[in-house]
Amino acid sequence: TPTGVELFIVDGSSTLLGETLVGPSGSLRNFQFTRTLNAGDSVYFGVGPNGNYNNDSTGFNVVITDIPEPGTVAMVVAGLALTLVARRRRA
Repeated sequence: TPTGVELFIVDGSSTLLGETLVGPSGSLRNFQFTRTLNAGDSVYFGVGPNGNYNNDSTGFNVVITDIPEPGTVAMVVAGLALTLVARRRRA
């Protein structure tokens, strides 16, 4: 059984998640959050032994998804509409 692993996620100076994970071997901890980042911003992910290295083996997967801003989506839709109008006029 893990003796406890510290998990933390930090965005600049804000801690988004910080907790000690304990549980049976092979247990999973899922989390999800939404964060708006600007160009050049950093998010740091880390794990630590919580002072005891016995039986601690921790891996993690991170998935970061880019969500377009509403203005970007509107410009794409407008561009497609104008393209369709131009193609109809040529036909």
